[in-house]
Amino acid sequence: MKTARAWRALRREGMAGVWARMRYRRSRRGAVALAPVQTPIRVRGTSGDALQDVKQALAALGVLHGEGQTPAAHDLYVISASSHLPPPTSGSLLLTSPEIAGTLAPSLARRAAQDATAILTPGAGFDALVGAGVPPGQVFVLPSPGESGESHDMLAAGLTRWLVAAGGICAKGLTPEVFPALRNLSPQRALCLSLPETPARRRAFTDRHGTSFTLFDGIRLSPGWHGAAFSYATMARAALAQGVVPLTVCEDDVALAPDYAETLRAVRAYLRQTDWDIFSGLVTNLAGIRKTPRAVLREGHTFVHLDQTIGMVFNIYNRRALERLADWAPDRGGIGTNSIDAWLGTMPGLRVVTTLPFLAGHRGDLTSSIFGFSNRRYDSMIKASERLLARRSRVVSDDGHTAPSRLVSERESEPGG
Repeated sequence: MKTARAWRALRREGMAGVWARMRYRRSRRGAVALAPVQTPIRVRGTSGDALQDVKQALAALGVLHGEGQTPAAHDLYVISASSHLPPPTSGSLLLTSPEIAGTLAPSLARRAAQDATAILTPGAGFDALVGAGVPPGQVFVLPSPGESGESHDMLAAGLTRWLVAAGGICAKGLTPEVFPALRNLSPQRALCLSLPETPARRRAFTDRHGTSFTLFDGIRLSPGWHGAAFSYATMARAALAQGVVPLTVCEDDVALAPDYAETLRAVRAYLRQTDWDIFSGLVTNLAGIRKTPRAVLREGHTFVHLDQTIGMVFNIYNRRALERLADWAPDRGGIGTNSIDAWLGTMPGLRVVTTLPFLAGHRGDLTSSIFGFSNRRYDSMIKASERLLARRSRVVSDDGHTAPSRLVSERESEPGG
């Protein structure tokens, strides 16, 4: 770690912050460069329900190669038996079942060493392919085509995610309605941004929260923060088009407070009585705090007003914030200034509300899908943000008078805090 960064971490977070950065380093594994795809797509394979389902889904997207068209730009092989595997570099592969993925995994791992062909597989096939050595960046999870009960719309959404990642469809022009999870949104039901290609994170989330959130399979791009930003922009456009304001979004590595449901009800009641753009369940880093935050004590909860925020693990977005998210573009800078939370945090006149202690955190037993380090790296940073808020906030009581008491975050008294 560079000396300047180490000094900043030491000053803001103490030795715990320096140690976290040394122990939990960013992954240096480079992103896999997928073989580029141009449309239209010609579907190859033996006849059957799976083949027809894939053709229907691609036709609905307007990218299916039809009879009499100019030569197809890309071939997609629908593999329904292990004997149907085409030669390397022939095109992309869609495996119709997890069993076929398991059978073909060793040979596909050898093939992956030669080219960057995308492999599309039902969910359970992902672990088999990656376990055999296929780079995760080449594998895309989608529903099993040809099986009763699987929605054609879900298949079209899965194919869309692959085509966006491979350059066959422009992410900026995505229509939110192609994703079933983004239809019929509700201000009372939260979305959870999740990648089916990070199964450990998804399982950890669904095991804890079941079906209480709507999972949105995020957009994948290289670099990964572009995919995250386009995912948020797409969710925001869907909400604005449907008039669903505000919109609650979390990420699948969120750790929610034990009293989450009760506190969320209090948060929503408070937001109805104040001016705000974002409710931030977790402000990851407040190192550059500019103004003295105003803290309001209301019915046993502490609400803090800020003009900045960093962190997307659990937020509620009002109209202005949704418009800002929807307006994100990749050509405005690098990750330091144009990541989706950096873009959101520089919105003119930004009005942020959070709680002390924070409503959410990052699960320490999971890994960042963008940076590749353990979420435990965030622990000292989050504690430092809570301590800073508690120390700097000007407390206002319900009657509007400045209170003489100093805020104390619950986590401030924890060991190592």
